[in-house]
Amino acid sequence: MKLLRVIAINALLAVLFCLLIFAPLEIAARVYLNHFADQELFRKYASMRQLQARRHAGRDAKDFFSPHRYLGFIPGPNFDDGVNRHNSLGFRGAEIEMPKPKGEFRIVCVGGSTTYTADVQDYKQAYPAVLEELLRKEGYNVRVVNAGCISWLSLESLINLQTRVLDIDPDMIIVYHAINDISARFVWPPSVYKSDLSGGRGPLVTDRFMPGIFEYSSVLRGVMIKAGWTWPHSSINYSFQDVAPTAYWFEWLAQVQAGVYPQGIFEEVSAQEMLRANDLRFFERNLAAMVLIAKHYGAAQVLATFAHSPDFPNEPWASSAVLGEAYAEANTIIERVAQETGASFFDFAAEFPQDAALFADGVHLNQQGARDKAARFARFIRDGGLVPGRY
Repeated sequence: MKLLRVIAINALLAVLFCLLIFAPLEIAARVYLNHFADQELFRKYASMRQLQARRHAGRDAKDFFSPHRYLGFIPGPNFDDGVNRHNSLGFRGAEIEMPKPKGEFRIVCVGGSTTYTADVQDYKQAYPAVLEELLRKEGYNVRVVNAGCISWLSLESLINLQTRVLDIDPDMIIVYHAINDISARFVWPPSVYKSDLSGGRGPLVTDRFMPGIFEYSSVLRGVMIKAGWTWPHSSINYSFQDVAPTAYWFEWLAQVQAGVYPQGIFEEVSAQEMLRANDLRFFERNLAAMVLIAKHYGAAQVLATFAHSPDFPNEPWASSAVLGEAYAEANTIIERVAQETGASFFDFAAEFPQDAALFADGVHLNQQGARDKAARFARFIRDGGLVPGRY
């Protein structure tokens, strides 16, 4: 009995000793985050509650992503890290003059990370910004808006067009999509493949909004984020996007990269069978809807095929024969939609070199590739007479 009492007392003393050390550390960490950390450190290590409090107070509200009722998330308005920036409307780039100045021809580029140009840090070197630069040098009075967002599919671009892009009075929309719509097809069984993407993505409000118990501590949360055991609460994967249990895109990528494919679900159904069962009918429907909406509101429409480079052996989304077939299928649909709706069709994939020197990972372009892409789009627009005369 005496031994148990000694053990209990020692355990209590140990707990008290840890609290005496931990409590000051916790207080110091919270004070530092809230009052001394710069924006980058704050976004990385702050808790969901701290992020929300600062956002609601309107103080330094410069998150890379911002919640949106209908899109889940958009590029965070007023984000600025010195090299990259979003304007007050949540589009990548400088402010947009509203109402649109007389005589200005406004081009809006819609798409996912390949339109946002995610692997080019300087917003002025993103492909839409360079497209504007090149057309202006040729004497055209244009403004090109980058309305792309990382991770978006054609469904988000359709909603974005309806709820945000039309508000800035576009004269032309350029649609560039494929990879994300292909990834959305990696779901099983086929009954969960739906137009609302619920088979691949969880709802916006998920259990991630209630962190694990250790993440309530600023000290422990910081250690876990630093060690890679959890995501920053500001990240897209923590706060805005959850993966449905019936989605297998990331599992397929991991297996192929590790050289262990097929395992798990893919022992029952191959990636090819999954893609055959879950075709691109929703992609086709979303493209057609975007074209028809733009046409109804008097904006010209350009549908461009999707380019990739297979010269990235460690990137299955670029080098896999399965994805190569999927890109070809998507590009065929893009051409068909353009023909059926009367949209301008730019076979960008057929024209753009597959040179690995232009790509960051086989799908996203580097700065050199972004400038090359912009130059080819500028030539297509100019030669097709799609922009009114020069100054």
